[in-house]
Amino acid sequence: MSETDKDVAGWLLVAFIPGMEPDTRQIVETWASSIADQNAAVDAVKHASGTAAVVVLMPLVEESLLGMNIIEPNQTARISAQL
Repeated sequence: MSETDKDVAGWLLVAFIPGMEPDTRQIVETWASSIADQNAAVDAVKHASGTAAVVVLMPLVEESLLGMNIIEPNQTARISAQL
């Protein structure tokens, strides 16, 4: 494990929620997860958001998670949502 890998405390992710009607725009949700394992974090966001369209944006260090009020181990929370 590299020094950088040891600093990863979680992940910033994006989920794409399709619109309910064909002419409705999709919702883009930003999520943060304090799950260090990337695959497990993606699965947690898929489960919480109800969509399989999840993209990892970047790894997060503990200070970043604390700044988003992600304080519990294995916590996953929606940070924002927009049309």
